[in-house]
Amino acid sequence: MVDKIIRRLKKVVKTNLVYVYDSEFPSDVSLPDGLTWDYATPELIEKYFNQDEKKAKKFRLFLKKECIGVIIHNDDEWVNHGWMMTPNSTYVPLHLPRWVKKLESYWFFHDHTKFEFRGNGFHKLSMKIRLNLIKQKSNINYPIYTDTSPNKFSRFSIESVGFEPAGKITTIRLGHPKIKVVGFGRWDKKASHPSLPK
Repeated sequence: MVDKIIRRLKKVVKTNLVYVYDSEFPSDVSLPDGLTWDYATPELIEKYFNQDEKKAKKFRLFLKKECIGVIIHNDDEWVNHGWMMTPNSTYVPLHLPRWVKKLESYWFFHDHTKFEFRGNGFHKLSMKIRLNLIKQKSNINYPIYTDTSPNKFSRFSIESVGFEPAGKITTIRLGHPKIKVVGFGRWDKKASHPSLPK
């Protein structure tokens, strides 16, 4: 049994580009006709993600850990979802070091647009919605971060919204998926970002 557990121990090293928001907050967001956005709630998670229990379970965990989610949708299906840690969140995305939750910051994560809706700017719209939610808070002095892989096209929308490069963060995840996974790492705030992918 012990040998089986040891064989399943995994070490994953991941480096992402980090961005910090350093612009004026965007104006109100207009969505295309037929679409609206709502906070992620247990009811909406059940309605739009009940066919994907793994994702629904993950989203319920995000809510339990005081993360805020935004779902863009029509009457029948979800179009985009995006989440953010808040200064009060107790959850840290698995691709980030655990000490990130001590930063007292907002951190955008787990953005995804359904395949058939991609290329229409929904990632950008979702980020603007979340930025406006932060703007409505009584204290907006906390830093706002997001991150992405160096080769992802999401970098275009991240920068177009007003996020600026803030170095690279390397995370090492070590552990057994059914027992415990520990994430630790280093943030090199002076590391430059490569050119945007073509």
